Amino acid sequence: MSPGMPRDLNRALQVKLKDWKLSLEDLPQLPKMIRHYLLGTVTKEIFIANLTQVFRGKVNAIPRKGARGSNDRVPTPRDQETWIVEDVLTVVESAKLTLPPEVS
Repeated sequence: MSPGMPRDLNRALQVKLKDWKLSLEDLPQLPKMIRHYLLGTVTKEIFIANLTQVFRGKVNAIPRKGARGSNDRVPTPRDQETWIVEDVLTVVESAKLTLPPEVS
């Protein structure tokens, strides 16, 4: 478990990152960024910008679904970047609602 990160948040985050074939080991700066956001030292806009920057280098490694010649729209790395940022933000925001007042 990352220091300073609530256990439930850590688990939920790891599950979501696993969906994207990533882990907290791949993103060592993520727990610190989340802690700053939960403590209110950064705004939501800055947190989203920081998440976008962290995942920008990782989205190319995420396997893309879709077959050649299919009519399905294959997501671009930018789409994937947006989706993973939204996923992580949702997990953190839901944890923020359940944290005791002294942490949030």
